[in-house]
Amino acid sequence: LFYPANCHKPCNMGAATSDLADPGDLPRVRYFQPSKDAAGNTLTWNGVKKLRVSHESPENPIEFHQIEISGVDGINYALKENGGTAAQSSNAYPPDTPWGHASCVIDGDRYGYFNRTACLPNGWLDVTLSEPRWIESFAIFNSGFDMCVYANGHLVQ
Repeated sequence: LFYPANCHKPCNMGAATSDLADPGDLPRVRYFQPSKDAAGNTLTWNGVKKLRVSHESPENPIEFHQIEISGVDGINYALKENGGTAAQSSNAYPPDTPWGHASCVIDGDRYGYFNRTACLPNGWLDVTLSEPRWIESFAIFNSGFDMCVYANGHLVQ
């Protein structure tokens, strides 16, 4: 797991790359194995079933365009079409709007609609795979609006 102090400073997640293809691209951080725990022990990402993003502060709602969880075979198992599901603690927008819903982060569109939790304490977003998988990497595509506001102080497990 990691707890970023800001949107560019992950810790204990293995190799991280922040890659923007061009200035108009969405901010993204992708994490690869191997990962280490606080004691320096190598961890494996075998049998992964769920990724959870959470926060304690009502000032930092969870807002992402996409979450990708890639297996060692290169398949994005988070996608709805691959059996992935998403749920969140709350929605900042009315249910009849196309944005704000948890399902936006698994629709395969990095530039489309985004999820957003309400400005309440202890918010969370879960992306659940159809079955446990051996994971090589995951990527979180942040909101392009203000990349550090919406990825600041979140816990990813």
